[in-house]
Amino acid sequence: MNRITICHDFECAYLQSISDLMHYGRVTRPRGMETREITPYIVGFDSPRHRLVYNTERNVNIAFMLAECLWIITGQKHVDMVSFYNSKIANYSDDGETFHGAYGPRLRGEEDNVMLPVDQLQAAIDKLKEDPDSRQAICTIFSGQMDYVKTKDVPCTISYQFLLRDNKLELIANMRSNDVILGLSTDAFNFSIIQELVASELDNVELGTYFHVDGSLHIYSTHYERAKSILESPSMMNKPMPEMPKNSLKHITTLSELEKKLRTNEDLGDYDLPEYWEKWLFTFGCYKALKENNIELAEEYVDKIGDDHPFRIFLKRSIKRKKEKRFYDAYNK
Repeated sequence: MNRITICHDFECAYLQSISDLMHYGRVTRPRGMETREITPYIVGFDSPRHRLVYNTERNVNIAFMLAECLWIITGQKHVDMVSFYNSKIANYSDDGETFHGAYGPRLRGEEDNVMLPVDQLQAAIDKLKEDPDSRQAICTIFSGQMDYVKTKDVPCTISYQFLLRDNKLELIANMRSNDVILGLSTDAFNFSIIQELVASELDNVELGTYFHVDGSLHIYSTHYERAKSILESPSMMNKPMPEMPKNSLKHITTLSELEKKLRTNEDLGDYDLPEYWEKWLFTFGCYKALKENNIELAEEYVDKIGDDHPFRIFLKRSIKRKKEKRFYDAYNK
């Protein structure tokens, strides 16, 4: 059995990892729940902008993926933001208000927590600017001091290591545990965005390979049939995301403020965002419109995103499902 899968794009690597689990995974029963597991397993892809899974059976929630990514990068831990885009995620909060294992505060630092005072993301950027060949550009997420406690939310991610080699920024994401159905596709998306964000802060640096190292890559028995459906329905698309603008870290705060205003029905006012990040804002707007059953407004947001953007593919699917549900509900009145 090959424990390493490196492809050009993530979807290829993702499908192979599911196939390997279904064919070669050992049966284990953590907490009494049957899983198939491979330990360890490395997933990689050479073109990190090819980070999306278009397979219709996987049914990606693009707005949630963008929201969670934004939530992490801006150092947030409260439930209300991400649960707006995926209500089920609130089940992992111990108190219904915050997440114990939220990556953002650990990555960006918490002033009121003496164990997490450092903006590790900025520190990693500074380290690579100071010494491009450094092996010390590392951000740690799992914490022995914090996480050997009873909680619903133990971080699955151990660390990120950024390596600048041959003028290309590589990222090695080390995971203690990864669910191939619920976690892998979102994690690879989020972390490769972080990889590109760091690269955008460095001079004349290209994107290198993204490596996702799983201590335990697994699938629960409740998802075996879904895995088979995914493998039997390969995508006919392979579309990369656009290139991120240089020095994009400064735009993240603005985008986060606008997302909150949009979500809470405040006036956006005049704002200055590059087109790249504005497409994220339009995606949030489309999701909110669909959540409020305003299909017409959702379609306006999709038109703003444009014909060639990959987000459009996922949002059009969501609009189609909403229209079908509206027709079904009307027919069965």
